[in-house]
Amino acid sequence: MGVLIFVEILCAMVCTSLAVKVHLHETVTCSETSNSCQNGTSVSVVYENFVRLYNISALVGLPDETAKATAGMSQSSADQYLNDVIPAYFQITQRCFNIRFYLDMLISRIRLGGSVNQIEEMVISICPTLDACTGIVFQQLGCTTNDPYVEWNIDDPNDFTSTEGPDDNASSKMPIRKNDVLKTKISAGKLCPIEAPSSGKIKVPLYSETPSLPLKILHLTDIHVDRLYTVGSNAVCENQILCCHEDDGKPANQSVTAGKYGTGKGCDLPTWTFENALKSIKISHPSLDLIYISGDFIPHNMWRTSKADNIREIEYVSSVLRNYFQDTQMIPILGNHEPHPVNMFSPVNAPSALSTRWVFNVTKNSWMNWIPPEAAQDYIQHHYYSIQINKKFRVLVINTSICFGFNFWQLYSFDDFKSQLQWLRSQLKMSVELQESVHIIGHVPPGHIQCSKVFSRHYNNVIAKYNSVVKGQFFGHTHVDTFRLLYNENGQPISTQWVSPSLTPFRTNNPGYKIYHVDRQSFEVIDHETYIFDLAKANANEMEEPVWFKLYSATALYQVPDVRLANLGLIIDKMAKNESLFHEYYRLHKKGVDSQQSDPCGLYCRKRSLCRIVTPYFGDTTECNRIQMKIDGVVVPIYYDDPL
Repeated sequence: MGVLIFVEILCAMVCTSLAVKVHLHETVTCSETSNSCQNGTSVSVVYENFVRLYNISALVGLPDETAKATAGMSQSSADQYLNDVIPAYFQITQRCFNIRFYLDMLISRIRLGGSVNQIEEMVISICPTLDACTGIVFQQLGCTTNDPYVEWNIDDPNDFTSTEGPDDNASSKMPIRKNDVLKTKISAGKLCPIEAPSSGKIKVPLYSETPSLPLKILHLTDIHVDRLYTVGSNAVCENQILCCHEDDGKPANQSVTAGKYGTGKGCDLPTWTFENALKSIKISHPSLDLIYISGDFIPHNMWRTSKADNIREIEYVSSVLRNYFQDTQMIPILGNHEPHPVNMFSPVNAPSALSTRWVFNVTKNSWMNWIPPEAAQDYIQHHYYSIQINKKFRVLVINTSICFGFNFWQLYSFDDFKSQLQWLRSQLKMSVELQESVHIIGHVPPGHIQCSKVFSRHYNNVIAKYNSVVKGQFFGHTHVDTFRLLYNENGQPISTQWVSPSLTPFRTNNPGYKIYHVDRQSFEVIDHETYIFDLAKANANEMEEPVWFKLYSATALYQVPDVRLANLGLIIDKMAKNESLFHEYYRLHKKGVDSQQSDPCGLYCRKRSLCRIVTPYFGDTTECNRIQMKIDGVVVPIYYDDPL
């Protein structure tokens, strides 16, 4: 019952936030004579006289710079900004208020109610302060925290302080909460037994070099295979999380019917479409050198998962991948959906009965011929590992899902989980000494709005220090096709994160995957191509198999000779100034879906999209402000109302 109550509270928060979002867009105005907000006419009517701009700025807490910058605009331009910025600000503020209110209500009831069951104890334990809980778990909704205890530093600072900026030096002086602060006992309860997974022998050939040709690397991510997908079922169901199941019934409107090959609404990937994708890749790209797999095999039915079910899904997806790519080296990592409960990756000091170490044991067995024996122990114990491809090229695999906001274990132990970033730093230092080039693979991109600020900041400091050997970072999670740039203090790009599109069509329509072309001497990505099939056309021709095609190549799209760092910096600047180029990027980042009619991306959306690419961690606006100045000379607060 405790689990249900907690889920109901979270649902209430989400529903209330959505209600506030709709309400604010339509009815919030501010009184002309007082600093109070009330229901009334639409928000745009309020700002017909922009002399009041400073008063409005003071009322909603927007920076004075925004008011000054927009004060000289035409009425239509300022109106466009304010219609975006003001409601977004109120949405964030109201969301965070709602979250604190419901958490406060839940925890207060637990504390005053006498008897405390298992999940209620856990809620108290993982939310040592409401501010910390709100700021970490709900950072992705724009909530912040001033709790100093959420800060931590990588161990052995002697090797690291030279790269820390003012923010990190300041944080190092904050009190660090030790792992033994927990006062509430956590009881494990009954857990489902773990079924021993089967493992097969996979023959992986030795790596070979062909200097005249670039390496060809396939990146698969966010596969989310759904073995319960039912053709003809309702694609818009009551639970609104994952649909297209038999128990969702038949839709009254045929436009929301689950198609044969998938549905770009709240539905995951059918098994036959998964196999069709791998068959097409095998035929179209017979000479793959490596395959990077960034996790999330499990469907989005998070309320139904169990350990036994997740084990079966992991083994199923792994076995299908083995069948199609027996002779190609695959390098996998888990996503946030593999553990049960979803998103939960426990720290080393978690109670053993609640530990998520089981998922690493399971995947180690399923991936036994992909993870070398010498790396297997690191993977099981610490959830990261290293593979040396040849004497000049190494791949480091890290579990960035630990920084995901809904990994509540972050609030149990404020530290470097499994000493992962310390390990990453030591590996990169070794690669510098050995003159190796390095690729890094993970699931959640550090710096993303859903990755905790403290993790993102420390991760990017490590990358900044060793950017000379880090030639590419490869992530998934967002389901969209994009990239991220890390800049130095001089405004120069120094490292790239490549974020590949999802194979599942879940809420992003067309299934997709990415091919990277990598220089064999420098191991930099020199070009990449995205492949999709048109889901609507495929479902309209059920008797034919989907036709996969190249959606675009980066060099052709951006008219550059390669996508090395210098050119990527120029590409960002081009998109800031060239609206048409940006809109083409925006269409392609959604895997070919043109949403300009149904969900147009205007000036504020353009700024928000480009700021996502250049923001190193939540709250750092340096590069975001710079890119806004390039767009139109105006800097406004950026509020992220979606995680993409």
